Amino acid sequence: MTLAAFGRVDIIIPVYRGEAAVRRCLDSVLASDAMELADVVIINDASPEPGITAFLDDFAAQRSVILINHDVNQGFVACVNAAAALHPDRDFVILNADTEVASDWLQRLVRHGLNHSTAATITPFSNNATIASYPKLVTENVLPRGEDIETLYRRFARANDGEVLEMPTAIGFCTWIRRSAWQEASGFDAVFGRGYGEEVDFCCKLAATGWQHFLATDIFIFHEGGVSFGAEANERKANAQKIIDERYPDYDESIQRWIHQDPSLGYRLAVDLDRLSERPGPRWLFISHSLGGGVQQHIQHLAALIRDELDGVVWLLQPRDELSVQLTWFGEDSGLNIPIAHDQLSSALLALAPELGIQRLHFHHLAGLPALVLELPTLLGLPFDFTFHDFYAVCPSPTHFISRDGRYYGRSDLSECETCVAERPDPWGLSILDWRATFNNWLSNAERLIFPNHSVEEIVSEYFPELSGEVWPHPEPSLAAFQAHTEQSLVRKKFCLIGSLSEVKGLNVLREMASIAETTSELIDFVVVGPTLVPIGADVTRNIRVTGQYKPQDLPRLLACERPDGLLFLSVVPETYNYALSAGLATGLPIVALDAGAIGERLRDVAGATVLPIDAKPADILGVLSGTVGPYALSEEPFMRVADHSDGLTYVARHHQPIVDKEPVGLHTDAVLARVLRIMSLAPQLQTIERGMRELLEQSLDCHLPEATAQLRKQAMQNEMQLVERNAHVSAMEREKVHLETVIDELKSAQAAETLHLKDIIAEVQATLTARDEELSQQSEELFQQSEELSQQSEELSQQFERVRELETSTSWRITAPLRMIVQASRSFVLWVKAHVEWSRRVLVFAGYHYGHGGWPAFRDAIERRLAWRSREAERALFVAGADELALAPEGPIVFQGSDRPIVSVIIPTYGEHYVTRRCLASLSEQATETAFEVLVVDDAFTDPLNLTSLQVSGAELIRNAQNLGFLRTCNRAVGEARGDYILLLNNDTVVHAGAVNAMLESFAQFDNVGAVCAQLRFADGRLQEAGGIVWSDGSAWNWGRGEHPQDPKFNYPREVDYGSAAALMVSRKLWDQLGGFDEDFAPAYYEDTDLCFAIRSLGHRVIYQPLAVVTHFEGISHGTDTGMGIKSYQVSNRQRFADKWQQVLSQHRANGVEPMLERDRCARVRILWIEACMLTPDQDSGSLRTIRLLRILVRMGCKVTYVADNLDGAEQYRSQLACEGIEVIHAPFFRSVRDYLRQHGAEFDIVTLCRHYIAIQHLKTVRDVNPAAKIWFDTIDLHYLRSRRQFQLDGKKSTADRAELAYREEMEVISQSDLTIVVSAVEVLELADEKPDAKVALISNIHEVVHDRPGFDDRSGVMFVGGFQHPPNIDAVEYYANEIWPLLTELCPDLETYIIGSRMPDRLKKIGESKGLKMVGFVEDLTPYYESCKLAIAPLRYGAGVKGKVNQALSYGLPVVGSPDAVEGMGLTHEREVMVAETPEGFADSIAKVCNNRELWQALSERGVASLVGRFTPEVAEEALRHALAPWLDDRDLETVG
Repeated sequence: MTLAAFGRVDIIIPVYRGEAAVRRCLDSVLASDAMELADVVIINDASPEPGITAFLDDFAAQRSVILINHDVNQGFVACVNAAAALHPDRDFVILNADTEVASDWLQRLVRHGLNHSTAATITPFSNNATIASYPKLVTENVLPRGEDIETLYRRFARANDGEVLEMPTAIGFCTWIRRSAWQEASGFDAVFGRGYGEEVDFCCKLAATGWQHFLATDIFIFHEGGVSFGAEANERKANAQKIIDERYPDYDESIQRWIHQDPSLGYRLAVDLDRLSERPGPRWLFISHSLGGGVQQHIQHLAALIRDELDGVVWLLQPRDELSVQLTWFGEDSGLNIPIAHDQLSSALLALAPELGIQRLHFHHLAGLPALVLELPTLLGLPFDFTFHDFYAVCPSPTHFISRDGRYYGRSDLSECETCVAERPDPWGLSILDWRATFNNWLSNAERLIFPNHSVEEIVSEYFPELSGEVWPHPEPSLAAFQAHTEQSLVRKKFCLIGSLSEVKGLNVLREMASIAETTSELIDFVVVGPTLVPIGADVTRNIRVTGQYKPQDLPRLLACERPDGLLFLSVVPETYNYALSAGLATGLPIVALDAGAIGERLRDVAGATVLPIDAKPADILGVLSGTVGPYALSEEPFMRVADHSDGLTYVARHHQPIVDKEPVGLHTDAVLARVLRIMSLAPQLQTIERGMRELLEQSLDCHLPEATAQLRKQAMQNEMQLVERNAHVSAMEREKVHLETVIDELKSAQAAETLHLKDIIAEVQATLTARDEELSQQSEELFQQSEELSQQSEELSQQFERVRELETSTSWRITAPLRMIVQASRSFVLWVKAHVEWSRRVLVFAGYHYGHGGWPAFRDAIERRLAWRSREAERALFVAGADELALAPEGPIVFQGSDRPIVSVIIPTYGEHYVTRRCLASLSEQATETAFEVLVVDDAFTDPLNLTSLQVSGAELIRNAQNLGFLRTCNRAVGEARGDYILLLNNDTVVHAGAVNAMLESFAQFDNVGAVCAQLRFADGRLQEAGGIVWSDGSAWNWGRGEHPQDPKFNYPREVDYGSAAALMVSRKLWDQLGGFDEDFAPAYYEDTDLCFAIRSLGHRVIYQPLAVVTHFEGISHGTDTGMGIKSYQVSNRQRFADKWQQVLSQHRANGVEPMLERDRCARVRILWIEACMLTPDQDSGSLRTIRLLRILVRMGCKVTYVADNLDGAEQYRSQLACEGIEVIHAPFFRSVRDYLRQHGAEFDIVTLCRHYIAIQHLKTVRDVNPAAKIWFDTIDLHYLRSRRQFQLDGKKSTADRAELAYREEMEVISQSDLTIVVSAVEVLELADEKPDAKVALISNIHEVVHDRPGFDDRSGVMFVGGFQHPPNIDAVEYYANEIWPLLTELCPDLETYIIGSRMPDRLKKIGESKGLKMVGFVEDLTPYYESCKLAIAPLRYGAGVKGKVNQALSYGLPVVGSPDAVEGMGLTHEREVMVAETPEGFADSIAKVCNNRELWQALSERGVASLVGRFTPEVAEEALRHALAPWLDDRDLETVG
């Protein structure tokens, strides 16, 4: 049923107060789509505001609305009941007059009602709707920052399209109501008068009879709230609640259960994630404590700067309780507050951080956090910064540098620190030495250490002299609101202390000062502008006043009200910044402060400031205060100072600098949502700290802590409720007592009357007994006779009983027993049937609806969607609708640059829809390409001729057909007039994304024998439309990937396909001409592109799908989508024509839908899965470089290669590099683990290559289980056990020996179970010949291209070392060189420089190298300048295994190498022939000096080194080895055993 067929709907809007809100409401209703199917009924309920009446009268006169005016206020219930009676056959919506709606809100409500026949009411989300509120439940939310009503509405529609959720009641601000349900309940109960509670009563009535109430999760409506009733609201709510409690005693419990379970959380978070996904700026993870104060103020301001200036995102990780932490989207109104148990933290963040696109970590404080947070940078593979907000890294005590009685005692010696920590153990259970060593090591890995001022840097340097950092004063919000004053306010002097006051902030000092002032009658008052964290004490409260907690924006007003004579800062520990001091400086008031770190530093040379020693006596401080002159005596005008803080914009730019060039990864909202909900479901319950009433009273009344006051208020409300319940119970007992006393009195009276009555009866009985004695004598004889008769009757009865017993044991009685049971059971069955009738009816409605909209496939899909949603495991709506942006062509001229010799000719056939053509041309003109191309637009004789000039298009050629030729012949004709070497056929209903034309053109050069290239086509909403085509044996075709996620790995690598759509297809002009273009047998259109692609393939050329060429195709604009009529009907007839033509080829294809994952790579000769430890980083390590070159060769040989990192890393830079080679890269979030991927797709592969023993050992069994026929290759990279054994010979550590033994066992186990083991050196071949003689071993070493054009001896200087420092042998080699070789070498070659190059260089190693005078370069993207400018490469490796890429790479550039025996083993290199080999520091120094000073030797080593690569380490050698290994698939030759 369509919405129109569903009938019109009334929108009922009762109005009472709030003219501005009413205007906004009505304007939004008329601006929305609601008027297409609704009539508006407005009830002016005798509004007390004259403006409302005048406005509504005028509004109704000009609009088609129904206006009902009440002379007397009748209340909300009467208004709705009356308006609902106007059209008794219609459903209706009740809409509060303080709401605002958007877009198709009403259509969605009605559609939900149509889809859910048992729905009595449907309520949308709102910002202010109790249990339907967003972003936080049961909260009067404001709109999130940066959101307006229309935008937020679109987010709900996009994130939760078509979804509803059953809820216990409707919410009255906006409710759709079904007419039949309204009639059954007889409308709203008039007992609720003017409003509140009527909708709850209505819903509870209907729920009891089987009706349901739903929350429409895809609709958002703004609700101001409180406009109509204002101050009356609370009273009306209370009265309504009494009625509800009496009628429905379980209602409140159902609401509390809903709130506790929060079933709408996932829907709200989906909208939050939609908001998050559109933030283009940087994404940070801050880590801090949850203690508030200056740390919290700093990160709040910094996060706001990142949000407002960079449009970035900050996530904050803070303690939640002793068992968990909380990850929050910081600084935003959202529900993204994710609790994470400590034992789940590593796994949760390892999964979430990449999905959230977090780029960098910033640690601010670690108090309250588990020790494992120190591992986060390594775990996540992200750099981190650390800001020193105090000296927690030096001392775990919350009170650094003070004694137990709160006095400053300076820097303690180690023994005092040990005693202190023993008395106050640190949270991680470490000694003070271990604590500092842990932080020293950890902080040395930070990329930036940030000190708020120099004093902090100096103190930290005392404990960690090796650490170095930068001084960045904190940025601060504007301090312009602070004002000074000149007038004196009191006879007594007044000094203010700003901020929370604790012992470390000088509370004890203040107590003593106040006490002395009181004793000596010093006329000084002290005001703490803020709370105290412990009570001050009753004995000194007469001259100390505490104002309590304040909001930062209120501080200027508070200080202005106090008008103090000066400000006092009494911190007794070194401060690191102090925001309160910034406020004090801005006021211009005199300041007296102790020299506490940053405070003393910041006040140095400040006019009007007095700085005393940090250990100054209270009496001395008091003396200074007595002599301090107030501001009114200093000058006629208040003096102001400039606070010494950073400019916010400068600070945030500096903070952002390390990631300024890094684009954040896209957010896959559905994967993140599923992950977040899973993590939240595993979180423990929040542990609350219960505090006694005495403690709460102290903290509230004495300390003025708002948290304590709130807790007291909560406790008081609970006590009041308990008191009300107790009083009610006592009253009931009193009433029961009175009732019982009345009953007792009544019983006593009844008892007396009954006693008298019984006495009368006894007298009568006694008289009667005498007479009866005589009668009894006579009757005795009669009874004897009757006894005889009874004996005879008894015998007769016994005989009758025997007959009955015979009857019960007879056959007929047993036969009728089941019938009697059936009758009884049928009564129970009838009840069961009744209970299931309604359920069956709903199932039939569901089935009928979905089957009627698409048969069994639609019905099956609907069931799968329903089950998937209920299990919370399936992905929900994947895409952000971008149709609005794509649908509009940019304004202004569209210009194409002409070319005399175009490389590409773009052919765009058109037939009407000129605005669509302009949009296509606009996107094409924005292609940033150096390739010359021409644009030919063909008007296929449309009645309204296309005019490019009127479309503001220049530089494109317009061809107009004299008569309509249809798509096929139009293309053939236009190509005949084209001049380019390549033809790009492009539908006019497309939008070409940036780089698409270049990507298609470059594919012809990148891949062999390419005849045509097709694009990745997408729908306007971002979903995939086609990733190349699959043609089945019957000629039918699939648009591969239709409707799926465009970033899914299986659609994101170039591959050979059956065909590509001519909506965006680039073809070699030479081939086009050879084939004669489109076959005109397929005229006018359809299957011509499929036929062309098959023809191209028949000539030995390939059709390549290029995912980097993204084109949005508005499918259906040109020809519609109905294949039963018009030109679209040719799609059916031409399919059969195509199947007949290519019958022989199609006979090799599978039937429709069979094994599509195999058919998509139909041409693959071998399917290979390659599993490595992590993502390949060829710019950082030689192992990655070797592997990527191996995979490139395999692809060129016709193999389909799929690569997956064990950690499912999908870093964009490196993933794209692999994908561009034609390699499928599997990554998160599309799969949860490698094991998950193997179980789903492992059976598709011929070969599974497992790299490194610790990865292979995990997956061997799974591979065998899912694909017993697959061959397993084990790529050792190098023999790890051999490397570790050599390291043990060097360091002698048991841990190294244990590691070597473990590696040996695992490597031998993997080799035993593998079909082929790949090693990189001949030495390792011989090693395995001894250890595993039966193993099949292949030698596939490093791969290098020789550089022929290279500088000579005289153009070079310096020595270089290259190696990734995640590899321990490289760290050891540099330390060995710096400490033992370099000192000897500097004596021989004093001017020689050494460059140490490599990724992930530890700070410790960098400091060692720099202290020795080495050039510690670190990571560089391109090594070529060094290879071409240095005179020599060194490789002083003292242990290792395999072939060293650094040696091969240097030799390929003609750069001589001086290396250790381990560095050059397995390469066939000889000392003083191809390389120089040295075994001692002296040998290294002599060899380096010898080569650097001998041109002839250098030249000989250079030439022979290059020659040594040929036949060993070139791509041709590797390809031959791979062909030998792949012989069973390539040419049926078996693989020989090596070794």
